[in-house]
Amino acid sequence: MLIFLIALSVMLIPVGIKSEDSLKVNSKYGDIQLTPNELAWIKEHPEVRVAVKHGWMPIEFKLESDQHRGISVDYLHALGTIFNIRFIPIDYSESMSISSVDVISGVVSSNLKHSEFKKQPYPFLNVPFAIYVNKKLNDGPEVTSMSDLDDKRVAVFKNGPIAKEIANNYPNIKLLHVDIADEAFEELRLGRVDAYVGNQIIIDYHIVVHRLNFVEKMGMTPFSTDVSMAVRGDLPELASILDKGLQAIGKNNQEILEKWQITDSHYSRWLIPIIIITSLFLLVGLIGVFKLKQTLRRQRVEAKKTIWHQANYDYLTDLPNRHLLDTRLTQAMEKADESLSSVGILFIDLDNFKQVNDTAGHSIGDKLIKEAAGRITHCVRSYDTVA
Repeated sequence: MLIFLIALSVMLIPVGIKSEDSLKVNSKYGDIQLTPNELAWIKEHPEVRVAVKHGWMPIEFKLESDQHRGISVDYLHALGTIFNIRFIPIDYSESMSISSVDVISGVVSSNLKHSEFKKQPYPFLNVPFAIYVNKKLNDGPEVTSMSDLDDKRVAVFKNGPIAKEIANNYPNIKLLHVDIADEAFEELRLGRVDAYVGNQIIIDYHIVVHRLNFVEKMGMTPFSTDVSMAVRGDLPELASILDKGLQAIGKNNQEILEKWQITDSHYSRWLIPIIIITSLFLLVGLIGVFKLKQTLRRQRVEAKKTIWHQANYDYLTDLPNRHLLDTRLTQAMEKADESLSSVGILFIDLDNFKQVNDTAGHSIGDKLIKEAAGRITHCVRSYDTVA
C-alpha cells in the first residue's frame, strides 16, 4: 500500500510584478497570474479548511492511521506548495456545518448536496469507465465493448452517472444497481451478473489491494466522469485561485497518478535506479552495500505487512474482513473434523442501525460500529475471531 502524508509548504510564494493588474507566481508547473485581490486574499487566509471523504479509494480516503490520503490530497499538497496555503483536512459529512468548511476536495455531480458550494469549472481528474467480468465464470463470447453486453446483467453504482448513461444509450442491457463496489464484486463472484461497469481508477485499485483474482478488465466504455473540487459560494477569490492552480498542475497529472497505480509495472520502474544506486555504493565499499540491502529488505517486509493488513482487515473497525473470516472459518472446520470437535458461530446484528445513520449522521454510525466491535472483541478469547 502506498502511503503519503499531506506535507504543507512553508516556503514563500515567489511573486514577480507582471503588470499593474496582475502578479506572477512561479512554480514547477509554470507561471500563474494572480490579481492583487487574489494575492491579498492568500496573505489574509493562510489556512483553508477542506472536507475530504474517508472511503473513496484511491481518490481520497482515510485508514486506521487517521491520515487523509489519495489523489485529491496530493493535488491539495501541490496547491499548498504553489500558493503557500495550509490546507487543513476535515472529515466530510453530509451533516457538516457549512461555516466550518471552505472547500470540498472531490465532487462528481454538479447538483451538490450542499448548495452553498459551487463546483469548480476545471476538473483535476477525468476517469474512464471500464468493463469487468469474472474470468473464472466467463465461458461465453468474449466481452470487449458495451455492445457485447446486450441482454446481459450488468452491475453499476446506482448513485453515479454511468447508470443513466447506459440506460439511455444501451437500453437492452439489464442493470443491477448497487450501493458500493464490494456489493458489485460479490454479485460478480457469485455469477449473478455478467459484468461490472465502473470507475477504472477505483476498481483497478480495489482489485490489487483486496486481491480479487477472479476479476478481469475486458474493455473500455465510451463514458467517463470528471472529479472536481467545490468552493463555498462566498469565497470567489479562493475559487479563482484554486482554478488557476489546478489548470497549472493539469488534469490527470501523471506524477500524482503514478503514485496510486499499484501494479507490477509501478514497482518495476524503480529497478534501474536501484541498480545504479547499488553500483555507486559498491564503489564506496561492500559494507555500505550490505547496509543498503538490509534497509531495503526491512522496508519490503514492512510494506508487505501493511498491504496484507489492509487487504485482510476492515479499515473502520480493524476487524478481519470477509476474506480473512472465510480463511479462518475453513481452517477451524478442518481442525474440528480432525479432532472430532465442534465450531461455534455467533451472528450479531445492530438493531435500528440505519436509523442512527439517518438521524445522527454516518460519523456517529461509524463510532457506534467501532465501539460495538471493540466491546465484542474484549468479550471473547484471544484465539477466537470477531469479524
